[in-house]
Amino acid sequence: MAANTLTARIGVLPVGFGLLAPAGVYAAGAAMALRNTVQHTLGARGAWAALAAGTVLSYLTANGHVATSSAIAFGASETVAIAFYGALAQCRVRGLLANVAGIAVDSVVFVWLAFATLAFVPGQLVGKACGLLIAPLLISCCRCLTPAAPVPAP
Repeated sequence: MAANTLTARIGVLPVGFGLLAPAGVYAAGAAMALRNTVQHTLGARGAWAALAAGTVLSYLTANGHVATSSAIAFGASETVAIAFYGALAQCRVRGLLANVAGIAVDSVVFVWLAFATLAFVPGQLVGKACGLLIAPLLISCCRCLTPAAPVPAP
């Protein structure tokens, strides 16, 4: 939802290395990392429910073209990512592999549908990678700010 709102309201911005990407790129990368947490905690059904809720909220906050392009791209990328995450249950880096697969699919499909060009794909990949790095930091900060449960007396 945040990614679509940023893209609809701001448009395209520089992401470094001379690359451009839609403004919501960082939020999209963070959302993909958070999807792993949701799927790990609530299972694939929880991940799909979060995807559905995010899609509905996108339509309420972004313009229709961006929301439609995003819904199609996110649906395709999340299908791939959720499948990777589930199939690689014994793999220590399954979250990373799921995110890489999801980012690649989302970047190509969204940019093509929303902008009718693939010119922003390199910027999308860089921006989403940054978003993926930011998400674990945010999760860690939230955990640090959450009060610890009291230790029961012996």
